[in-house]
Amino acid sequence: MTVNLCITTCQSKGFVLAGLQYGRQCYCGNAMAEGSGASTTGCTMPCAGASDEQCGNGYRSSLYTYVPSVAKSLGCYVDSGSPRLLPSYSFSSSSMTPTLCQSTCLSKGYTISGTSYGTQCYCSSTAPPATAKTADSDCSMKCAGSTATCGNAWRLNVYSISDTPVVTSPATTSAIRTSTTSTPTTTTSKPVATSSIPANPTSPVSLGCYLDNSSDRTMSYSAGGSSSMTPALCQSLCQDAGYIFAGASYGRECWCSNSAPAASAKTADTECSMACTGDAKSICGASWRLSIWRVPALTPTTSRVTSPITSAIRTSTTAIPTTTSRPVATSSIPANPTSPVSLGCYLDNSSDRTMSYSAGGSGSMTPALCQSLCQDAGYLFAGASYGRECWCSNSAPAASAKTADSECSMACTGDAKSICGASWRLSIWRVPALTPTTSSVTRITTTTARVTSTTSKVTSTTSATPKPTPTVGSTCVARDGGEKKVWAHHIVGNTYPYTKDDWRRDIQLAQASGIDGFALNFGLDYWQPARIADAYAVAAELGSTFKLFLSPDMDVIECVSTNNLALIQNYIATYQNHTAAAKYGGKSILTTFAGQNCRFGQSDMNKGWQLAMNGYRNSTYFAPAWTEGPEKFSTYDFDAFVNWGAAWPSSTSDIDMADDKYTMSKLGTRKLIATVSPIFFTHFSWKNWLYRSDDFMMSQKLEQLLCMRNQIDQIEIISWNDYGEAHYIGDIGGDQPPESRLYTTGIPHTDILPLIKYYATAWKNGAYPKITQDQVFIMARPHPANAVASGDSIGAPTGRDRSQDNFYAQVHLTAPAVVYLKTNNQSTTFNGVAGVNRFEAPLEIDSGVEVLVGRNGATVMSVTIPDYTFTANPVRYNFNYYIASST
Repeated sequence: MTVNLCITTCQSKGFVLAGLQYGRQCYCGNAMAEGSGASTTGCTMPCAGASDEQCGNGYRSSLYTYVPSVAKSLGCYVDSGSPRLLPSYSFSSSSMTPTLCQSTCLSKGYTISGTSYGTQCYCSSTAPPATAKTADSDCSMKCAGSTATCGNAWRLNVYSISDTPVVTSPATTSAIRTSTTSTPTTTTSKPVATSSIPANPTSPVSLGCYLDNSSDRTMSYSAGGSSSMTPALCQSLCQDAGYIFAGASYGRECWCSNSAPAASAKTADTECSMACTGDAKSICGASWRLSIWRVPALTPTTSRVTSPITSAIRTSTTAIPTTTSRPVATSSIPANPTSPVSLGCYLDNSSDRTMSYSAGGSGSMTPALCQSLCQDAGYLFAGASYGRECWCSNSAPAASAKTADSECSMACTGDAKSICGASWRLSIWRVPALTPTTSSVTRITTTTARVTSTTSKVTSTTSATPKPTPTVGSTCVARDGGEKKVWAHHIVGNTYPYTKDDWRRDIQLAQASGIDGFALNFGLDYWQPARIADAYAVAAELGSTFKLFLSPDMDVIECVSTNNLALIQNYIATYQNHTAAAKYGGKSILTTFAGQNCRFGQSDMNKGWQLAMNGYRNSTYFAPAWTEGPEKFSTYDFDAFVNWGAAWPSSTSDIDMADDKYTMSKLGTRKLIATVSPIFFTHFSWKNWLYRSDDFMMSQKLEQLLCMRNQIDQIEIISWNDYGEAHYIGDIGGDQPPESRLYTTGIPHTDILPLIKYYATAWKNGAYPKITQDQVFIMARPHPANAVASGDSIGAPTGRDRSQDNFYAQVHLTAPAVVYLKTNNQSTTFNGVAGVNRFEAPLEIDSGVEVLVGRNGATVMSVTIPDYTFTANPVRYNFNYYIASST
């Protein structure tokens, strides 16, 4: 803990006040509770992360706030996004106000601030050009944290704040015992069991097993689910969210509350019998059963506040109505509408949520997106709040919670013309219950394909004559004794709930698949350093050859100025000589995503990166992935270039090496790090396109690279876990945006890992491995390329005309065989040769797919994608691929 860490953390979460206690605790607030000032000698405990700073003491808080000078409004401006109008620094907050944005920009050293979308803040030191000025009426979206105006979609309310910010700690400290201002709600039906629950334990205390139900949740706040859930993870998630009770359910879900569970809900401990997904030796509830713990109150809830900065500041709280009973309003709600039906505006409160399930928040929230998230999660009611949050329930909202529609006045962050609730107000809809015929995605219920092996006679429904020899995989391998490596790009930004066990699982799975290490893509989130530290620690503990290297995402880390220079320098210094550091040619590898404009306050990019490496340049193998063309490479100082965009074809043609060869021609003696990827599809309101991913594109690229193996040493797979662009090859775990869940849930890609291992072995050994068993790999999309989605507010993705309505098979054969690609009413027959074969056949509406291998008149293998159906009428666009295999 340091003073700056606490202040910036509070600011990132929408608070303007920060208080430090006990040398390691950080408290945030927007207003002050009652308390008394204390002398400056009362706060003498050194900060855990900076011994020369003071972080309060026992029941003493060192208080800080950024107080901007009076800001001058410059008006409303158009932001094109490419580049940003105010590009130097940005963040978002569900409590955004003009003052919060101005304070944050000043704290970062910028004199121009701008608010957008109700929740976003942008900073710069240069005023926007007059040509971008537009009518003030174009900025009409209310701020998420106040009634002021905070821009609009691609519109900024811009302010000039020229004075230096003042960091204050009046009387330096205040004496206060932090407490909550809200009282837990109780009901007559659930007497709260408090007699044996400690007031504030020093470590988590188990309360046992409790019943839960969908209509009246035992715990009101959902902290999400994780394939790596453990009791400790759930306890931490609830503590971080400001709750004092944590409950685990279904082996993977985490729920939180500030109210003790009702005594009437207590049940036998044996009814909580489901092992945690992240620790098989621990119990995490069961179906509608919660393992509950009382956890130490380490952080305040959003209603908890620190001591006043001056005696003139008083706490101002808005009371949220609660009732002891809520008669459900059902008279006018349709039983199962064919389209979403608005129920109006409803009150909400933190102690007794109107809707029990949190589907997350998004900077692109719309009514349609929230409705989709709730439908996909199996709920009948969807509610949007704060302009960006989505909540779900299977119970109708209480009639007593109904309020005037005008109280829901906050524009949706993804659609300024629509309303998404307000502060503690929900815009609620009854949504259609999805059935198997209307589901937006056809789910694969297992991670491996269904394989049958019989000795039955092979028959064909439409074709008795085998077709000519199919596309055959290349066997070309250029021999070279260089240092050959295969890396995978790992997005640290998707690892918020990760524990060391999650990193261990990822590393072991990747290594078993022929991957040598991870490129750790990281950004500015305050929690990412801890995840990276865990990753390096686990890799070192395993003591294997699997290594890691840093890959800062310079698209999100501002690097023109010196603002983030210390951040980059600290990362490099920390991991440069780590036991688990990946090296090439004896030097520690450092890559980037983007960064072609980074100067870090210097006169040019070379000097900027030299400063960023801070004396480590000579021991660093620097390989950026700049997004500009290679024409200027001769003037830049680097060792290799990650050719990011060459992982996908840019047209309807198959992938080739043209881009890589051109880039290599500009590198001189420097090296190329080649990239490969299985898929590219992204579907957000601001990022909606696809690249052609047909016919096992990644296999084709890897075969082409093997033919140039004497010129290239390293390959990077994009990616291990980038769900937003759908090219993940690892387990679906960790965290991801709610929008991408709609096209990744139930569509695992891990069945492609044996294929990666086959090519990685050839890359490192200089020869293809011998095929010792027949193998089948299948790829298929959910719907036709020209289909019209019935419930997709984002629209059809750009580039969908690049993809064909075929399913694809890559078949590895030990000996010649007949291969059948089958749907319900058609079968296409091929002559397969010993080695690698690739086939394709048309998809059929309302049909699944099957690949059958026959030899000597008998069926050797039959492989299908379980529960897959190609549908003509999708609810939402989805160009992700189902991948299944026989292994």
